[in-house]
Amino acid sequence: MKVHFAKKTRGAWHNVKYLGRYLKRPPISASQLKHYSGGTVVHHYYDHHSQQYRRQTLSQEEMIRRYVSHIPARHFKIIRYYGFLANRKRGCLLPKVYEALDMISPNVPEKPGFGALIKGFLNTDCHRSCKTDPLTII
Repeated sequence: MKVHFAKKTRGAWHNVKYLGRYLKRPPISASQLKHYSGGTVVHHYYDHHSQQYRRQTLSQEEMIRRYVSHIPARHFKIIRYYGFLANRKRGCLLPKVYEALDMISPNVPEKPGFGALIKGFLNTDCHRSCKTDPLTII
């Protein structure tokens, strides 16, 4: 697995534009593919380090391997939340965001307990049946 770190961006708008490009487009566009003959693929790309366009010739297998490396694993979350929507901070910061924006926070329904789930699934009240026919400890 490769991890690439970039310099800090100038603002949130640049992050939004980057994510929009990344999520809506394939890693290699058809316009970058210049030539294909037999088993080799020629494409061009912009090298951010040298700030020049480069031309690269790859074998067919290597091109497919690089393309497939951009396919996320099954059930992989592509966008992770950060800031006030991050999992660690959402509970304490989201009510403050609603308050700052003069919005009403949505009511989260209570989760049913184990007894209610059993009653719905088995159609019997486990608390009532235990009280009328208690288990005997030997």
